[in-house]
Amino acid sequence: MDNYGIRYTDISGHIKSLKATNNYLASSISKNRDEISELRHFIDDCVLYKKLKIYSINEAKAPDKEMYYQEHDTQLNAFHDAEFALKNRNIDLSQINSSSIKILQKRLLQAEQEIRELEDQQRQNEREINELQNYQKEINTYLGRNHEDI
Repeated sequence: MDNYGIRYTDISGHIKSLKATNNYLASSISKNRDEISELRHFIDDCVLYKKLKIYSINEAKAPDKEMYYQEHDTQLNAFHDAEFALKNRNIDLSQINSSSIKILQKRLLQAEQEIRELEDQQRQNEREINELQNYQKEINTYLGRNHEDI
């Protein structure tokens, strides 16, 4: 009671509650990781689109389009892949600019911080579960009982 604020008879229920909380946290972490991965890909597509758009513009202006493409095929292919991915998400390409990318990057950092906090809470719960299980085992040994007798 002094160490954990609960009675000996409530330890099992508290352990089960902590395990249920950890299961919920694990589910939330998994879901958030998937969303972060999707957001990271989206940001990468936006950055590539913005950064490489000049190659597409210059290709249209080039007197020899074939020669220009041969010189810049990697950049042009990356641009068109990013453009295709963004169009598939129904993104208005005219809205992609530095400030919107910075907003997305800030949101990504916040989401990553939230995951770290959830993982910290999960680790803290695991430590508390282990401590309570050890505490319960010590009391059971001291009382000469096993868990089923209580």
